Amino acid sequence: MRKRITWMVVGPTVRRDYEQEVLNVAKQAGVKVERLTDVNDTDLRKLYRECHVMLFTPRALPGSIEGLGLVSLEAAASGLPIVATASGGVAEGLEPNVNALLVPEGDLAATANALLRLLNSNDLWQKFASAGPGIATRFSWQRNVSQLLD
Repeated sequence: MRKRITWMVVGPTVRRDYEQEVLNVAKQAGVKVERLTDVNDTDLRKLYRECHVMLFTPRALPGSIEGLGLVSLEAAASGLPIVATASGGVAEGLEPNVNALLVPEGDLAATANALLRLLNSNDLWQKFASAGPGIATRFSWQRNVSQLLD
């Protein structure tokens, strides 16, 4: 399976040391990595449609914590199943076992098992892909403004 996996790392580098650590793990595992740093919105939507699973594994570090996890909401809205760490506000925008599998922060074995679970179960993949867009709409600008005004 590793020969068929391409891991696409999309977006700017925020923590070069962490990125290098993760890329080294992928290299040791024999996983092909593509690094895309400058992606516009049109290309990003295309990438969401072309990918099979989104892996979103932020870590809480002193002075730096992931907020809501807008990128995971974008992926969910595109119908992309997600494996994510339950770090910061990431879990707030995801429904565990409905559109995402949540794993403990820093647990590589749990992350690998969750990825394999999604990659090996078409039924689970379809369930998550179908649920994602509806869950993401809870966070639309229109809905949130309406709730604030009510």
